[in-house]
Amino acid sequence: MREDNLLLQRIRAGDDRATEEVYLLCRNDFFRAFAHKWKLTSDQLIELYQDSFIALLESIQQGKIDSIHQGWLPLLKGIGRNVLLMQRRKEAKNIGSVEPALFDPSHTDAEDQEAFLQVLSTELNQFETKCKELLEMRVLKALSFKAIYQQLNPSILPTDDPLLSSGIAGIRVQYGRCVERLRKKVFEQLKNLGLWN
Repeated sequence: MREDNLLLQRIRAGDDRATEEVYLLCRNDFFRAFAHKWKLTSDQLIELYQDSFIALLESIQQGKIDSIHQGWLPLLKGIGRNVLLMQRRKEAKNIGSVEPALFDPSHTDAEDQEAFLQVLSTELNQFETKCKELLEMRVLKALSFKAIYQQLNPSILPTDDPLLSSGIAGIRVQYGRCVERLRKKVFEQLKNLGLWN
């Protein structure tokens, strides 16, 4: 992954050779995956790959992708899948019918999960310390709101019931706001990447 992140830095700096290297690196596997699963012609595959690659480059230049965790191919396949789904939904609206198979939840791929995790990681890294701390204690450490409050305010004794109750309520509100802000930022990025409609 270190090599992928070096390529990412070079692409961000405008290195055409790095861009070409990634383009060629993923092309054949991308074609195989979509030709088999989506039954696309060679012209459709080329167009889809180019649209997906352009979306990837735009996301890199806009700073939406700050690191590559699982490689370039899963990221490109996730973008490609969603570009294709948007095209098919648009076609279905024009025709007036929708293919049920296109909206089957079993179509969710590991590539989409990887792209989602990259966006989530990027957004979490940009959050202020207080929100990151609350999310980490509640989600990763599975602490109760009471335990979080007591950890953040060790000087408040458990016997100070009114202070404890209002403090716990405050932690709940702060946590809810942090989760809502994270949700909005993540979905905004997913829309920009073409991974969410």
